[in-house]
Amino acid sequence: SSESVIKEVTVTSLSVTGDGYVGGVIGRHNGGTVRNVSAGGAVTGTGSTGGIIGRSGSDATISDVSASVTVTGTSFVGGVVGTTGKPITNVDPGEVDGSVITNASATGDVRGIKQSNSESLTHAKYVGGLVGFNNANGTIRTASASGDINGTETGELIGGLVGGNYGTIRNVSATGSAEGFLQIGGLVGLNDGPATIEKASASGGVTGATDIGGLAGSNRATLGNASASGAVTIANLGTASSRIAGGLVGVNSGTVRDTFAVGSVSSEVSGVTMGGLVGQNYEGTTDNNGTVRDSYW
Repeated sequence: SSESVIKEVTVTSLSVTGDGYVGGVIGRHNGGTVRNVSAGGAVTGTGSTGGIIGRSGSDATISDVSASVTVTGTSFVGGVVGTTGKPITNVDPGEVDGSVITNASATGDVRGIKQSNSESLTHAKYVGGLVGFNNANGTIRTASASGDINGTETGELIGGLVGGNYGTIRNVSATGSAEGFLQIGGLVGLNDGPATIEKASASGGVTGATDIGGLAGSNRATLGNASASGAVTIANLGTASSRIAGGLVGVNSGTVRDTFAVGSVSSEVSGVTMGGLVGQNYEGTTDNNGTVRDSYW
């Protein structure tokens, strides 16, 4: 409930394996407060898997937490939290399911894998160094992740900090590498919906087949005061109708401002679309109008 409190907890050398909501400390956190919690060890699950919490929500507050946990899962997988609530991608005034995460860090590697007994889930999705999926009611601020994120050769929506962001991210950094197939970013795989990212940096290398960027694989929302310095590489993976990469953003149909990128952008294959700052910028319609200003590379 919203009145529940979990605080001042330290768990070391943990080993947790499950199916569903799986966390190093809490499987499912239905609101309330989590504060001053740290964990170390390994967590393995399927969906909604996190180093500390598998799934949080219901207006939860999570602060002063750290995880040095190796996390493995199939979807909604994060170094600290798998998902901040329901997969809400637009703000709904009547829906409070979300979480506020502050002063959080993750240092463990995170791996997204195919669910072996599933015919529909053929690849990992929403995998991040800190949080797998940040919903439209979710907020992440003053946070960092340093582990390497591997979504395997078919993974989608893979990010050094967050796999898919639909909420608010501010004052964050990611230093680990991010690897996968589609929508791979040094900080976030996808920034979409009402999402906002401010005061962010990413320095890890990014490798994927298409829609990959040093900071964001794909940006459809607002991204400002941000930088990327890691190398971005289009790998010879699978079959893609197009192969796009950017030093900061792979594909942009949102707003990018006050940013810079200094990492190299290269490809192992020919016939690609690449840019030092943005790989491909869309414009021309109301819902698909990319804007970039006050930025350099």
